[in-house]
Amino acid sequence: MRLSLIGPVGTVASTAASMIFPDAKLTFCEQTESTFDLVEKGQVDSAFLVLRVLKTGLIQSNIHLLKDRSFYIHDHYFFTSSLHLAGFLSPSEAKRLYVEPRAYKQCKNTLKKLKFLGEIIITKSNADSALKVQDDVEGIALTTKEAIDHYQLALIAEDVQDEKNNTFEFVITSNKKPEHELPKRSLYLLSSTKDRATVKSEIKSLTKEACLIENVVEDESEENLFLVSFDQISHVHLVDFEKLYPTLQYLGAYKL
Repeated sequence: MRLSLIGPVGTVASTAASMIFPDAKLTFCEQTESTFDLVEKGQVDSAFLVLRVLKTGLIQSNIHLLKDRSFYIHDHYFFTSSLHLAGFLSPSEAKRLYVEPRAYKQCKNTLKKLKFLGEIIITKSNADSALKVQDDVEGIALTTKEAIDHYQLALIAEDVQDEKNNTFEFVITSNKKPEHELPKRSLYLLSSTKDRATVKSEIKSLTKEACLIENVVEDESEENLFLVSFDQISHVHLVDFEKLYPTLQYLGAYKL
């Protein structure tokens, strides 16, 4: 298997992919759009993409990218990651913290407890944080254990995320439609000016089948975007579903 993903070594994606697919050929990219480009060019089989962080929800930018590029989800995997501090000083002594925005959000309270009062420097990824702190003797980095080991940094504090169950849902995605035998979970994107409660009620009355509806974007002044998933949906109900919501876009499926 050939996979494109956000790199370099030390990102959560690289750590997850290395553990889930130890024999896969991994091609690292700086931007998510580039991972899709490689799939379209035939240079890799699929892109390995984070769909959500369980504690904070869906990654809106990645959902929009799947929608705009007409890519499909083929499978999903859960991966629990821990964040650590690395560098040259204790948190209370450090003048700078290199950190990726989502990582910072997951560790803000713990950083306060560790009495970090320095400057926050935003980075592109956990690996980028590790790279930047290498040349800063007054800095520390919030990063992964893989990055600390790979870049030979000193470990300052372990497991500094505020909530210890830091779980990500990753998906395998490509520009080819998935071909799964039943049972499967089917995923759709739905645009509507209606709110989530109204959409959920309409879908339930139409299909008579259990579904999960999640907000991707919800704005009272604009069209809302929802991720809708069914464990099973009949062809007849799907046709009715598509008639009710002409903007419906199939996002893929994975085996249950």
